Amino acid sequence: MKTKQMFVVILLIFSTHTSMAAHLTLGGTEWSPYIGANLKEFGIAPQIVKQIFETAGHTVDFVFYPWKRTQHLVKTGDIDGLAIAWFTQERAKTMGYALPYVHTAIVLIKRQTDPFVYRQIEDLEGKNIGVIMG
Repeated sequence: MKTKQMFVVILLIFSTHTSMAAHLTLGGTEWSPYIGANLKEFGIAPQIVKQIFETAGHTVDFVFYPWKRTQHLVKTGDIDGLAIAWFTQERAKTMGYALPYVHTAIVLIKRQTDPFVYRQIEDLEGKNIGVIMG
């Protein structure tokens, strides 16, 4: 099965408000075990992010909303950034990225008894694929 390496990064809008802030509010959505409102210390990503910012003398709070809403709140300046997200060109138009701090891989999962082999995107034609929306 082909895997694609994706980088997870801290996203912040680079504005005077954010770069000068002593207190940041970062948003996220449920994505266990990386981040979640009910995870111990909100998950591994917020733990890393909090330590990074606290080392620099800042405090951080985390808020949790559906993904589209969280991104909208960053764009409108209602929160300071995203605690964790993959790089996309679309987000890069309005948000600045820090260096990656977690690496993940995206894979297709199927039943072991299914003879299907994925080699290229065209192999998925006619297949039903489940995804997480939010």
